[in-house]
Amino acid sequence: MATIIKRGNSYQFKAYGMDIYGQPCRKTMTWTPPPDMTPRQAEKAAERAAAEFENQCKAGKVVDGNITLAQYFRDEWLVNRAPAAEKSRKWYVDMFRRIESHPIAKTTLKAITPPLVNRFYKYLREQCTNEATGNSKAKGKPLSPSTVNSYHKVLRSILTGAVKDGMIETNPCFKVDTPGSKMNTPEVPKREAATMQIDEVNRLIAALAKEPLVWRTLFMMYIFTGARRSELLGLLWDKYNSDTGEITIDHQLSYVEGQPLAYTSTKTGIVRKVGIPPAVIALLGAWYHEQEKWREAVGPDWATGYKRKYPTVRYAPESPLWMFTDEYGNPIHPCSVLRRFRTILIRAGFPQEQVKSMNVHMLRHTCASIMISRNINLATVANQLGHSNTIITQEVYTHHIKQASEGVAQMLEDTFAIPAMIE
Repeated sequence: MATIIKRGNSYQFKAYGMDIYGQPCRKTMTWTPPPDMTPRQAEKAAERAAAEFENQCKAGKVVDGNITLAQYFRDEWLVNRAPAAEKSRKWYVDMFRRIESHPIAKTTLKAITPPLVNRFYKYLREQCTNEATGNSKAKGKPLSPSTVNSYHKVLRSILTGAVKDGMIETNPCFKVDTPGSKMNTPEVPKREAATMQIDEVNRLIAALAKEPLVWRTLFMMYIFTGARRSELLGLLWDKYNSDTGEITIDHQLSYVEGQPLAYTSTKTGIVRKVGIPPAVIALLGAWYHEQEKWREAVGPDWATGYKRKYPTVRYAPESPLWMFTDEYGNPIHPCSVLRRFRTILIRAGFPQEQVKSMNVHMLRHTCASIMISRNINLATVANQLGHSNTIITQEVYTHHIKQASEGVAQMLEDTFAIPAMIE
């Protein structure tokens, strides 16, 4: 029977259950009766509540929040709640290394309070500097507000998992101002998604006509599908339906620096079908026939890693027929795509300084911005891009949505025949 201790107007229950490691531990719970109960009714209700609490403890449904943030992150969150995409998981692991340098990591989940969270953000702003980074100019400088906000995102995600696992009742991150808010630092303007102008895309398409068929097809797919770089590189031919002109995107070829490529589920784990316009369907058909000639020439060594410059793709299906390959059937490496993209832009006449800041992901943003400007509803845009919900689409493309909405009033007026209303 659970122990019941009356403390003022509330009751404390104590019972034995299991921690996340399957070891016996004592758990506690505070229960407060409704104010309209009589003392006798409250006592009876407390006995029933204590019995229910004990049953939940024995069934393992009450999880102990007396483990540290670091323990929960490694033993529970990374195992059951981290994003499926390997690159995203690595990002969380890398970010958590700095969190471990602060006492908050050694604090039990139940003891993490809003003031402690605020002290952690203050520590990031005032005592932390950029470490090894690709941007040498930023090295040694204080963390930017956007970087501190990224740590807020990490901590919030971990503690949200703890709430869902029943270890804490509320997430203290929701009770503090985000690090980029006016109370703490100057408001950080949200960086707009970088896009290309339509005339720039047309210049790119014209330049693609002189490229090898594999690159021509791949970049046209990027322009017209809005898919992520990793998603098109992870496409297999059996994911293409030539009858409907659709591809099914359910995996990606993920790349994490220093590790072999991996064939994994998409960033959001969402499976979606994306339509392809006739011009690109024709390109796909031509590319398929050219690739078939390559495959016949290579023979049994096709897609086996023959003459591969990098390790075999992890978790790949047996004898994969990658859609986009080199002449030996090996999938194109993500780094090769960026290098080729910038080479094509130079050939198309783009200034070299401009090209340095351009990447393949701009084609995804451009596809989305064009759909929004054509008043395609956000649910359709989100589905095309593989966003988990329309809120993400709204946040990323706020500026483009605002521009598109400005023309709605005029469009409605142009739709109807409106007589003179004022004499």
